[in-house]
Amino acid sequence: MRTDPPPRAGRYGHPLLTLIAVLTLTAICLTPKPTTASAQAQANSDCRHTAVAAVAHQDDDLLFMSPDLEQDYERGNCLKIVYLTAGDGGQGPLFYESREDGVRAAYSLLAGVPDAWQNERIRLYGHRIRASRLTVPAGRPRIEVMFMRLPDGFERGQGSAAGHHQSLQKVFDGRIHEITAMDGSAAYTERDLVRTLRAILRTPRPDVVRTLDYDNTRLGRSVEPGADHSDHSVAARLVRIADLPNLTNGGHDRGPVPLVAYRGYAIDQSPANLTTAQDRRKAQLYLAYFRHEGCRPADCPTQPPPVLPSYPAWWAREYHRTPPAVAPGALVSWIGSNTAPNTDDNTGRCLEASGGRDAVAR
Repeated sequence: MRTDPPPRAGRYGHPLLTLIAVLTLTAICLTPKPTTASAQAQANSDCRHTAVAAVAHQDDDLLFMSPDLEQDYERGNCLKIVYLTAGDGGQGPLFYESREDGVRAAYSLLAGVPDAWQNERIRLYGHRIRASRLTVPAGRPRIEVMFMRLPDGFERGQGSAAGHHQSLQKVFDGRIHEITAMDGSAAYTERDLVRTLRAILRTPRPDVVRTLDYDNTRLGRSVEPGADHSDHSVAARLVRIADLPNLTNGGHDRGPVPLVAYRGYAIDQSPANLTTAQDRRKAQLYLAYFRHEGCRPADCPTQPPPVLPSYPAWWAREYHRTPPAVAPGALVSWIGSNTAPNTDDNTGRCLEASGGRDAVAR
């Protein structure tokens, strides 16, 4: 997630606009089995419980879902983290691949094991997705990270020249029909994105799904009060659509899987709510990531460069998105309006029947 041009090279911000349409498609997730001896320990790792997170950029989980994800792992959950965009910031492969290196470094630190991963490609509905699995001792929960590498849409969904001005927002609101990965590995329509995400979310059956704020309606940079990055909001909305069958009918024999949404940039306007120890640990994991950003592993500095002032503010906070309260019997637009501020109490819009059977008023 990047904001203002940082000390190194690009970082951004968050969310978007528009309505949710329900897609009901069944998916099969094909995951190749590790073949090397070192990967065998990982194949034998304990994945009876899994926490899945789907975010836009390679640091959104570290900034906005921590310490929840680390606590998932400490409770014995395997972790599967999906990054929808390349987080390229309008730059080339060196930059977004360095961010992927950073993510791997952060999660190896979280697990307390060497930074050694099995890299592979999986196929879902003909789309190739890069994935890495952390090598862990037998019996330990495993960690998998997946990279869809879609173009960074920038704060308001405008995209960049490097990404041919494509963005998740433009796909979501119908301005473009499909979006092509930065490495040319796949092209996705909105339908493709939803069913691919649904396959990832369902295999294996998770105990919890975590995503970003699907209610925010203000787009902009992190320095703008209440604003969030377009990629954050659209990615979260797509996850919500993909997860709708689970939310509406249980989706699994064991009942509905919790979908937890996290507020983004605007949490710096709320009181700090993490302990000193949690704040320090969150910063430690983030800096393990940030040290790799913009460089090849062999050339990265021992110490990460300075971060912008907004980052320590995010390290000290983690906020779930609380669904807005509505009147009994009302229909709720989970998107809200395009002008409402990014607060829990006024992004929900109730629809009430007035007059004839087909008349609806906001």
